[in-house]
This record gives sequence, structure tokens and C-alpha cells, in this order.
Amino acid sequence: MNSLFLRTLLHVVFAFLSTHISAGPLEDADTAYQNEDYATVLRLLQPLAERGDVRAQNNLGALYAMGRGLPEDYTEAAKWYRKAAKKGLALAQVNLGQLYFVGRGVPKSHVEAVRWFRSAAVQGFADGQYHLAKSLAFGDGVPQSHLDAFKWYRKAAEQGHGSAQFSVGGAYERGIGVPQNFVFAHLWYNLASTADYSENFAEAREVMRKFPRKFRDEIEMKMTPRQLEQAQALAAEWSPKNVFGDTIVDDSAGNFLPFRNEVVSTGTGFFISRDGYLLTNHHVIEGCESVSLRLPGQSSRPANLVAQDPGNDLALLKSESRPDLVASLSSRKRLQLGQFAIIFGFPLTGVLSSSGNLVTGTVSALSGLQDDPRLFQISAPVQPGNSGGPVMDASGAVIGVVIGKLNARAMEKAIADIPQNVNFAIKGALAAGFLDSNNVDYVTDLGKQTIPVEEIAKRAIRFTVLVECLK
Repeated sequence: MNSLFLRTLLHVVFAFLSTHISAGPLEDADTAYQNEDYATVLRLLQPLAERGDVRAQNNLGALYAMGRGLPEDYTEAAKWYRKAAKKGLALAQVNLGQLYFVGRGVPKSHVEAVRWFRSAAVQGFADGQYHLAKSLAFGDGVPQSHLDAFKWYRKAAEQGHGSAQFSVGGAYERGIGVPQNFVFAHLWYNLASTADYSENFAEAREVMRKFPRKFRDEIEMKMTPRQLEQAQALAAEWSPKNVFGDTIVDDSAGNFLPFRNEVVSTGTGFFISRDGYLLTNHHVIEGCESVSLRLPGQSSRPANLVAQDPGNDLALLKSESRPDLVASLSSRKRLQLGQFAIIFGFPLTGVLSSSGNLVTGTVSALSGLQDDPRLFQISAPVQPGNSGGPVMDASGAVIGVVIGKLNARAMEKAIADIPQNVNFAIKGALAAGFLDSNNVDYVTDLGKQTIPVEEIAKRAIRFTVLVECLK
């Protein structure tokens, strides 16, 4: 961390405080600071800080950090920041966290830095949220988590934090911590390209804006005219939502953000790796702004789209969750007509059991509709929500991925009859090829040992998840 950030802290403090206080010593100190009359600033702040005024303590710490009106002294800066930080002043917590991060005036400790960043972040302070997100993204003082990093970047970006907006744009462009989405990437790059970056960065504002502008222009070449129109409309409607203190409060602002997501559809997925990789259908996650997973009896957790094969209707997700059991893919090269087929999944969410649903049947055809060799037909009942779930044989090994059922109404119009139990799954060999092409390790099983259906159900419930599509 270079000294530029530390040189800017005092002005940030005063700009922040001036929105909360009326005439008085602190406002006079602000005026004196604007006039570069640091002797007057120090004269006004010192007695207030010694009497315990947290804002004065923080500002005095900034004077020491910048060497304005007195010798530069990071030890003294840390002392005054700590006094205010312990009393809960979020800005002082961020300032103290920065000193711990670089080891100035205090022993270098990323763990301690994160502790103070988090204290400020949970209060809703955008700069604390941003620095916590950076620590999570790079694994500095805390286990690396792109999912959690995105969450905190997003919170800061919603409040108009330019650097956080740039980071959110990058996450959407590359699909890190969130499904890839060029519309939202363009939106956040666009917002970051015009962000204020605070008055203290006035001399470097154009430099700060240059990078998101460059990335915004580059991503436009990857977008359709319709996507570009959507992104520009979102940017035009967007306004900041400040949840910290009693400054800008505009509850309607969030209506224009793509973050108040709701579950619009569900499917099923299953873990195939202890590293958190899982399979589902592409159509389950197609068009989702974000994706979450839910094991029975647990709360939803976010998942990241890693790879997709729309042509074969497969998608690979990755979760921070680490399953205690994963599915085994059958290593048998050929399916047998009439062999046992067991499906576990989460059909008709909100109607059927939330703990999962198991049905049995047989392999009724070795190809799909119009002899599609990628699919096979099963007699086990399939309902909306089963898509993406595992089809298992009598040993519990996965032989396919549920894709859906025949459209009964369409067939009724075509043949004047309603077909019964005509359901399809993607062959396991195709799913294995998809995993191989994405360098994902998975477990295989020859499926020689038949086990009771009850035991297969106990296993399946441990590696099968509800997949939620949010918009």
C-alpha cells in the first residue's frame, strides 16, 4: 500500500463529517483544513480528542499519518485511530485496519486488518465493505472466498463506491463469485467510469475512471445491441443507496439494481467432486442473474457457474460448500434396456417434500426423441424441478442426468392422445466427457454390487441439492 491512500484520509474524514454536523469546532477545523491552516486544525482538534470526541480522535490520527501540522508519526496515528475505532467509529476502524495491513505504527497483520475492516463493513460503511471484499478476494488475513468477496463488493458498489463498482463489473465479466453476465458487467463498469472517487482523489479522478471506461468499451464488442440497450437503461436509472448513518436514503434506488433477486425457478443438481463441483442442466441456470444451492434442512448458499454446454444441456457449478459425499458416475460403457433407474431430486418445490423425492422405474429406451443418441428414455416419473438430477442404477452409480419429460399437451395436439411416463435423461458418458473437458476429477463405479433402494436414497440425499435460479 503506497502513501497516497494515507495522505487522503483526513479529507475523507472531514468530507464525511460535514454532512452530519452543524457549526462548531469540527466544522471550523474542516474550514481550516481546506485553507491548509493546519496549526488551527490541530489547535481545534487536540482538546476535543483528549476529551473523547471520536471524530476528533480519528481526525487527529489522520494528521499524524499525513504529517500535517506536526511530524509524521504512524504510532501516534494508530493510537488515536484505535481510540475512535474501539468506540465504533467505522472510518477510524478502516484507517486502523489500513495501518495493520501495511504495518505502519503497528505490527503488520492482515488478520487484524480484516477484523477492523469487518467491524466497519457490518455497520454499512462502504469503504470498510470494499477493503473487506479485497481481503476475501485475495485471501489476505482470511480464507479466500470469491463468493463472499462479491457480496461485500456489491454492498459497497450499491452505495456508489467507484472502486467497488469496478470490481463488481470485473466479477460479472469473468464470472468470478457470480454467473457471468455482460449486461451487468457493462452496467457497473459504466457507473465506475463516472464515479466521484471522493474529493480527496480530485487530482487522480480521471486516472481512476480511465480503467473502468476501457473495460466497458471492450466488453461492448462482446454484447448484442439488445444487451447494450439493457445495460445503458439500467445505468440511466441507477442511483446510490447509502445505508450508513443518516445521509442519502433512497429506498427506491434499489429497485433499479440487479441484486434484490428472487427465486423464479428451481431444478436439481448433484455434487461430483469434494472440491464443490456439481452438475445440473444448462436450462436450469440459463438466464439466471445468480444461482444458489440448498441441501435439505440447510439455508441457501451461492454457487458459481464454471462451464456450460448448451447444446447438450449441461452446466458445471462450483460451491464453497464441501459435501461429505459425492456421486459416483457409472463406468459401464453401455446401458441395458430394462435396467433399474432411480431418480432423486426436488420436483414441484413448495408442493412436494422439501427433503427430496425418490422415484423408481426402468430404462425404457436407449435413445431419446427421434433416436437422439445423447439421451435415453426412463419410465420413472419426472416433474418440474427434477431437471439436472441424477439417474442411478441398482448400485447407486449415476448413469444419467434428468433432462425432462415429453410435452404432453403438444403431443396431444399432434397425435390426439396423452403419452404417459415418457421421460428422458442425458447419458452418463456424455456427462463424463463434459467433466473431462473441464478437467474435473470425479469418482467412477462399475456398479457390480446391488444395494437396497433405501441405502441409495440415504446416499443421494447427501450429494443432491436444490438449485435455485434468481432474478
